[in-house]
Amino acid sequence: MNAGHFNRRIRIERQDGRIDAWGQPLDAWQPVAELWTAITADATDSVQRLTLDSRLPATIRRQRFHVRLAAARQAGIQAGMRIVHDGRVFDITGVAPDFSRRQTTVLFTEQSSGTA
Repeated sequence: MNAGHFNRRIRIERQDGRIDAWGQPLDAWQPVAELWTAITADATDSVQRLTLDSRLPATIRRQRFHVRLAAARQAGIQAGMRIVHDGRVFDITGVAPDFSRRQTTVLFTEQSSGTA
């Protein structure tokens, strides 16, 4: 991938692991790294599905973020972390390094838009 494609800045965050008095995890996120990325999405990446909790339809937008392999390894990026980009939050659902070229890692994400 051409260096010019890495034209967006993202922040990677992870939950800080703190719990409240009842033993429930707090919704507190800690910054891990800021990286340059190339963002790709297809029209087929938006899907509509029933959410398990409320049984209401929700549109889930899937997005792929391409980052440099060395930067992803150094930051220790893994599923369960999240990306903050342009005021929006994307949950990282998968991480796939490109071992053939050893240049990039693809971060697979989902972003919920609420009920449809």
